[in-house]
Amino acid sequence: MALQLAYETSGSTCGVSLHDDDNLIAEYSLYIKNIHDSALAELTNHLLHTIGKSADDIDFVSISAGPGSFTGLRIGYSFLKGFIFHTKIQLVSVPTLHSVAYAATEFAQSTDALSILSIVHSHKDVFYEQNFNIFAQPIGDVKLTNQETLSSTPEIHSMVLCGPGALHFQNIGKQLSGLNRLTPRFIGKLGALYFANDTITDPISAEPLYVQAFTPH
Repeated sequence: MALQLAYETSGSTCGVSLHDDDNLIAEYSLYIKNIHDSALAELTNHLLHTIGKSADDIDFVSISAGPGSFTGLRIGYSFLKGFIFHTKIQLVSVPTLHSVAYAATEFAQSTDALSILSIVHSHKDVFYEQNFNIFAQPIGDVKLTNQETLSSTPEIHSMVLCGPGALHFQNIGKQLSGLNRLTPRFIGKLGALYFANDTITDPISAEPLYVQAFTPH
């Protein structure tokens, strides 16, 4: 048994969840932009207090690694590096697009989908996307694309579209509303698998997956 705290800060969601391995125990999320810096510590303390746990009980933390909001990712990583400093807590970096695809596997298999397409909106008409098979194994790299190009993807109507960017492609592909909002439980589910496979991140050198250079907008 390994006790895990999982964090989502890569977009407008600011959330933390507690897991026993990959079993969800509790989750707090705020769907408010630009609140990460002031809310992460409070959400963490409130969750641990409610469950009757402390940082000493935590074996590892998982963090949404991006791609996504430059500011949100930076705040998430900075908070966790401070949180686990001088502790035995291990860090697991979970690629955001992979976490959504992993959460979508059951839906993809039940609908006979061809594959899973995870999408995160970047800015304006720009999206991050990555293709996975129905078992959430990557079959392509993370790409930056636009709405027109993505909409014309061959066989897109046979794919599961998931992630918050999928909301921009209504009535295209196979979609389930619960898979179109980022949540820390997605990070925790895949984080448990990463941890079981010893995919641990060095907190000193850990950096988010930005994909592109930050451009103010």
